[in-house]
Amino acid sequence: MARAIALHPVKADERAGIQTAIDLHHLRRLCQIKPNGQAAADGDFARRGDHPGRQTGAVQRVFHPQNLRARTKGGETKGIIHAKLPLSYTPLYEHAQAAVRERGMRLIYLDNAATSFPKPRCTVQAMADALETSGANPGRAGHRLSLAAGRIIEICRQHIAEMLGEADASRVAFAQNTTDALNMAIHGAVHTGDHVVSTLMEHNSVLRPLSELARSGIITLTLVPPDADGRIHAQEIERALTARTRLVAMTHMSNVLGLEQDVASVGAVCRRRGVLFLVDAAQTAGHVPLKPGKWGCTMLAMPGHKGLLGPHGTGALWVRNGVTLAPLRQGGTGSASESMFQPRMMPDSLESGTLNLPGIAGLDAGMRFALAHAREAHETTAALCGMMREALQNMTNVRVYTKEGASLLSFNVEGMASQVVAAALDEQNIAVRGGLHCAPGVHRFLGTLNIGAVRVSPGLMNTAAEAKKLIDAVWRIAKG
Repeated sequence: MARAIALHPVKADERAGIQTAIDLHHLRRLCQIKPNGQAAADGDFARRGDHPGRQTGAVQRVFHPQNLRARTKGGETKGIIHAKLPLSYTPLYEHAQAAVRERGMRLIYLDNAATSFPKPRCTVQAMADALETSGANPGRAGHRLSLAAGRIIEICRQHIAEMLGEADASRVAFAQNTTDALNMAIHGAVHTGDHVVSTLMEHNSVLRPLSELARSGIITLTLVPPDADGRIHAQEIERALTARTRLVAMTHMSNVLGLEQDVASVGAVCRRRGVLFLVDAAQTAGHVPLKPGKWGCTMLAMPGHKGLLGPHGTGALWVRNGVTLAPLRQGGTGSASESMFQPRMMPDSLESGTLNLPGIAGLDAGMRFALAHAREAHETTAALCGMMREALQNMTNVRVYTKEGASLLSFNVEGMASQVVAAALDEQNIAVRGGLHCAPGVHRFLGTLNIGAVRVSPGLMNTAAEAKKLIDAVWRIAKG
């Protein structure tokens, strides 16, 4: 086992904490929050075998802000109840296909580890509905549009909490993306003089904020290397802990190797040693069950735009009950407005400013669709990755880095930079990602820091025929 890397501070700075008054959130005083809506029907997604322009007969009862009652102290507001809207299939690839239509080919999208595409129609429709019918500022007023907007926010929050097995939805704070959520957690948890443990398998969303804190002299940082298979062992994490260790931060799954880490074992160590534990679930939210409470997590960061099939600019941070984070941002929250200091109660302490109403509406709809089809998505991606991995392993001049059972495929063609291979695939209307994937430690481990790797990440919408086209295209590139 390689030795852990320790980063020591250059200087020491002082930080001041602020105690603030708290109050009940205006919206939660006025609104009775009840989850509503059903998971999307099969016909609501551009399914395998569908063709552009084909209409399916399925009718979807999609979440709509006007389907929900907002209840005030004086009783139910009027004019908030409307019939649920039927949806039919609309070609989701239409705008992406425009660039390749002249060649008579369909775009094959295999970059779902970065952002899932296409989105289910219910995601798009929920965003449009929120803007068209409830476009007020959520939680900032008592009129019906503001209340309807606030209920969209709170219902999505409730659904995320239920997905995580959390009874108290206020422990979920919305974020712009996983990077934002991780920064909220890291900067909110550590203090001057703390020691933090992370790993070399992390995304820069973890490595960069921690490295900057170490360079500024606020923390000391130890990075634990993986074993020969890319796995992080709880014993190595425990060896890296010191009397000053406050936080352990690690990924649930590598975005380069598609390898799921044993976060439960690490969580058990952190719980026993009284250390905060942050999990980066960027690659697993929507794909595998998330059980942060059972894993011994203190915080879990997740995106909305990947496996949960929500739009760009959405994410969330779960914080265990009893843990208080210093806010990364301060400002208006719609609560405790008489005070010039940031409220301390969750989620207000972490949610300053107007929230992304259409994005959160789309996240709620996409999340319910994703969870309803989670098993099918897992089986599809596993089968396609296995098929492509087996074929590429048998090609001359191709090196595959991912192991059997990985949820994505990373490879290189001998003598070619990964970006060159990705560009060649793009010329054949196959969208993949080349480069370092914001994970320099993983590429140092693989020995690919100078050339990166080509990453192929299928999703629910991909087919075996598309995987075969990827295989044929790589064979032609490798053949030269």
